[in-house]
Amino acid sequence: MLRGVPEKGQDYDPRNMTLHILQGVGAVGAGVSGLTAFSDVMGSAMANFNGAFLQAFTGIAPDHTATQLNRLSDKAFTSNTLIGKLQTKTFAIFIPEQFVMPKGDQKMYWKDPRTELSKLPFDQLNVCVDGILLVQAATTPDPTFSTTESLVAPNATIAITDGAAGATIYYTTNGDTPTSNSAKYSTPIAVGAAGTAAVTIKAFAIASNQSPSNTVVGTFTPAAAASAPTFAACAADNKSVVIAPATPNDIVFYTVDGTAPNRSSNSITASTTVPISSASEKIQAVEVGNTKSLSPVVSKSCP
Repeated sequence: MLRGVPEKGQDYDPRNMTLHILQGVGAVGAGVSGLTAFSDVMGSAMANFNGAFLQAFTGIAPDHTATQLNRLSDKAFTSNTLIGKLQTKTFAIFIPEQFVMPKGDQKMYWKDPRTELSKLPFDQLNVCVDGILLVQAATTPDPTFSTTESLVAPNATIAITDGAAGATIYYTTNGDTPTSNSAKYSTPIAVGAAGTAAVTIKAFAIASNQSPSNTVVGTFTPAAAASAPTFAACAADNKSVVIAPATPNDIVFYTVDGTAPNRSSNSITASTTVPISSASEKIQAVEVGNTKSLSPVVSKSCP
């Protein structure tokens, strides 16, 4: 598609000047006809003049100026788009004839344009056009959260990253949709202690020379503390004790050397007899619920 730049004064070329005069005469005549004693005859005559006559004139002498080409070109674009017309690849620029032709050549051009164009060195014409070509901006990638799980360990932190270099991330935690006036992300966002309310994070990103990303939403719930594991009575020889998870399918980590248990310690998922090499050793155990939250540490000595 071609999109032309209208030239100043082009509406006043001979064809368009004639049309303007006829339209002006028609408008004045129609207004005056109502003031005359013969308005019934003049009114219908002016109606024909402004209707059929002017329509026939524009059909016999169509407007091929830059303005008309623009109007025709505009019909090819979808309405109500942000920069629809500026998404075209080719532009036709119309230069005023007085810019390249003396007065005499302008008259000859309208009589015999082919002859005049063959005489003029258009291949040597140098025209500077000032303006900015707008293109559709790329969209900033959507930011991502450091975890896709909704159940997280108590006091965990949620990091937000974006794939665009130098992108700025804005976020909220109060349920509002973030804007460029919201808090800028700089450090991971902490969730609460075990059993506290879920935290909903809404975030979007924007990078230089790009349009904003979509708003992403993540809801993160701190896992409730697991119940502490249970101990049975020590064996008669005080060389073993039974440990069991308080909640089925939970994992119990334990130690028998007096050190605090962690996720790297020995583990069981059901009632188990744990041997003790010495009656002075203390068994310590911790239970993990939902793989996220630890119970308080419990211990037992035999005897």
